[in-house]
Amino acid sequence: MVEAAREEGVKVGATCSYAIKVLEETLEFSDIYTPAEKIITYSKPDTTNQILAKNLAGETVGHIDYTPDTDLWEITHTEVEEAYRGGDIARTLVRKTVEAAREANVKLTATCPYASKVLTHTPEYHDVFTPKE
Repeated sequence: MVEAAREEGVKVGATCSYAIKVLEETLEFSDIYTPAEKIITYSKPDTTNQILAKNLAGETVGHIDYTPDTDLWEITHTEVEEAYRGGDIARTLVRKTVEAAREANVKLTATCPYASKVLTHTPEYHDVFTPKE
């Protein structure tokens, strides 16, 4: 598994206490090991206007909120729990919203300062971004 992870360029995590101990205590695995609490999954529930970031325990550690309209979604808020800040969770939430907007064939605007900054300064998002006037 270790060699396969290295060949694929992926990180591994563990939930088994013995595996965690081995991975954390063995320097030879430091290039591929990510603590389970730092592994994040993203989802867009059908019943909300949010994209959620969750850790492996299923706890929501970040979210982005948007208000949908017929052909324009407005990003209103982006938040990441303090213990998870400083990584790329917020930026990934914006990216996931861009992907969802493309899939829905709608444009994006943002009143959330963070999302507005990312959308403005990321040229590959300009196909869906309409700056707020």
